Amino acid sequence: MNFTATLQERATLKKTIASLEAEIATTLPRELAGLPQAYGFESVESFVKAVQLASRNKPKRRGRPPGTGKRVASSKKTATPRRRRQGKISDAMKADLRKRVESGQTGAAIAKALKISLASVHNVKKELGLIRA
Repeated sequence: MNFTATLQERATLKKTIASLEAEIATTLPRELAGLPQAYGFESVESFVKAVQLASRNKPKRRGRPPGTGKRVASSKKTATPRRRRQGKISDAMKADLRKRVESGQTGAAIAKALKISLASVHNVKKELGLIRA
């Protein structure tokens, strides 16, 4: 096929596309207007209402709800989150911890009662010489 023939074929295809678009433009409104009667509705308003109701009943999402997943870092600089201040373990708390250890309580029970971490309980026990370091 030569270049001239290709251009002529392109021109005829463009004319065909234009005529098809014109045909769609004339038949589409007529077909859309006939949809309510085709599906048994009395008026366009009742058909539109039914379509709106049907579109509201979407299937439930699977997975995590929106906004609870991993956050994607934005390109803007964000303020670094403030770290929680480290709590101090007072001498009174250390004395209470010693009494609880000597009475036979477990480390987990002591941590829960004193509202400190299990690691902190172990660190204080080491500091007081209650366990081997």
